[in-house]
Amino acid sequence: MPGWKCRSITPIQGSSGVIIDHCESADIAVKIAVTRARSVEEAQAAQKETMAHLRLEEEVAAKRGKELHLIKEELSLGDGGFVWDIIGSEAVEFRKGRFIVNVSVPLPEGNKDAFFARKFSEYAARVLEGY
Repeated sequence: MPGWKCRSITPIQGSSGVIIDHCESADIAVKIAVTRARSVEEAQAAQKETMAHLRLEEEVAAKRGKELHLIKEELSLGDGGFVWDIIGSEAVEFRKGRFIVNVSVPLPEGNKDAFFARKFSEYAARVLEGY
């Protein structure tokens, strides 16, 4: 992305098939994590499990009388994705083939705008078209 400085981050020990990039421009930071599953089916199952977990958290909160909306909207990005709330900030997750891409905006803290997460997700989806 023009005007952005990006660097790779080493994933935690034991992680395999994961690439993490951290990009910054002025006071905004974007983190892109790409995970390669062994198969399309494994990636589909992992994404379904993530969504099921988020929905379960919403249900548990509702039973306790709290309103919680972790999944903000579903997206037709790649082979399917969604915008979700991650620790008070909005992020995007999508799947393209056997790749699962998570894009978050850790700075500024408490950012509720998914604009940059969406833009970087669209860019990542185009890059993954050939894989």
